[in-house]
Amino acid sequence: MGLLVKEFSGKGIQSVICTDISKDGMLQGPSFELYGEILEQANVGLIASGGVTTMDDLYKRKDMGCGGGLIGKGV
Repeated sequence: MGLLVKEFSGKGIQSVICTDISKDGMLQGPSFELYGEILEQANVGLIASGGVTTMDDLYKRKDMGCGGGLIGKGV
């Protein structure tokens, strides 16, 4: 995923929304490894989505450099 984002960032993309659909709505925690890979390989603003279970998940995403995030829980 990081390489795909890197390719597009070289073409002018400035921000990306990333949702790991295997985690979305599962309350199993965010895909910190995936977010880290994207942030390491591409110079983009990352809006991370999916897997949030606690406020600590939000703080960790912010601390690792995510520029924003989406949270929600469907019932």
